[in-house]
Amino acid sequence: MFNKTFLDKQKEVFALPVIANNIGEVRIKIDTKESGKLTGVRNNMLIKNVEEKKLGDKKGLILTVDLLTTYVKEDDKPLSQFLVEEEMLYAGEEKEVKEILDEWTKDKKIPKKFEDSLIQGLNTICMYDMQFFTNRMRFPPCTGYSVSINAGEEEKKKDEKKEDKKKK
Repeated sequence: MFNKTFLDKQKEVFALPVIANNIGEVRIKIDTKESGKLTGVRNNMLIKNVEEKKLGDKKGLILTVDLLTTYVKEDDKPLSQFLVEEEMLYAGEEKEVKEILDEWTKDKKIPKKFEDSLIQGLNTICMYDMQFFTNRMRFPPCTGYSVSINAGEEEKKKDEKKEDKKKK
């Protein structure tokens, strides 16, 4: 998926630590029965997983990220949703990679000192990707994302509660 030559070229071009991405899944839901005036756009990014990736003699990280853009109408009901699941390649210094991976493995968190640069890199790449899909569907552009780190556990709990209610 990512090779060393690609990594070296990208590090020269971009100052961001997040240098590449791979879109895994795209889901678009448009409620054609609903109509109304578009009043807002909500953007959320969820970092679901972080794992190590060998890059020749270096190590990087693959971050699995969900992007969700929801267009809402005046009564705060969603008109449409765009969900994109991506894998992002983080190629910081080896010490940084180890520290991020250790913190993620231990607490499912990103160390505070890396959060800003990491989220800036994710936000930049994710905005381009989401705009590709929203533009094709003639929706207004989305703006920056609010970020949740490891909210995946909370989402799983919500899904489990929904499943339990359905069973009853």
